[in-house]
Amino acid sequence: MPEGTARVEKTAEVTVTAGGTSRTLTGYTVVGLDLLPTPTWMNPDGSWFGLVSEWFSVVAEGWESVIEPPVARQREQSRARDARLATEYAHKPPAAGLAYTHARVLDVERGRWLPPGRAAAGAGASVARSAGLGS
Repeated sequence: MPEGTARVEKTAEVTVTAGGTSRTLTGYTVVGLDLLPTPTWMNPDGSWFGLVSEWFSVVAEGWESVIEPPVARQREQSRARDARLATEYAHKPPAAGLAYTHARVLDVERGRWLPPGRAAAGAGASVARSAGLGS
């Protein structure tokens, strides 16, 4: 397992209506089985409602029209998770910049790799290169 253990988290509730019948679905996410969380939805009685995504969904016949609300909720949760992880794991270069030695740099204007040298990236994400390894 990617995280060592698996866990199930209750994530959301969504009320949907199809054919004049309303249900409040409860969303759960299984974390740790795959690289990304696996969402699933349950009926109020605890039985499985389905699996929904923008690409592929499995729900009971007659409930196909209510796929979008759970998908929208999952999308919100995914974006929030991505933002949290980006903040948590982001590495910012030091204020003085960052130097890579023995670096090959792609010169996109000339369409060729430059021989190994030193490349430095500053806070503005620009790259400057010096030709000599010792410079």
